[in-house]
Amino acid sequence: DKVEIGLNYFVPRYIKNLNMSDSDITVSRNIMEHIVKKSDKDNEKGVRRLERNIKEIFDKLNTLKQVVLPDGSTGDIKLTYNLTNFELPIKLTKKIVNSLLNAD
Repeated sequence: DKVEIGLNYFVPRYIKNLNMSDSDITVSRNIMEHIVKKSDKDNEKGVRRLERNIKEIFDKLNTLKQVVLPDGSTGDIKLTYNLTNFELPIKLTKKIVNSLLNAD
């Protein structure tokens, strides 16, 4: 099941790859189901699109972690996405997922 693969394999993998702690980003089953639905829209079989979407979400959150200043701005750095009041730990919501995956 893609939800289980996302939660039990891809999420821990990207948390580890980005040197984050398990508590930095919370992905509920409901949110993973949402990510799976967004990934399935492309009619791509398997889990490749799911993995790309999870990687994209985590990469963008990691970028925000690196560039957001104490005042909540990104200074002179211009991104195609932003999350108001971003800070870790963060619990992913449908709004956050949609914002990060539809940013480009």
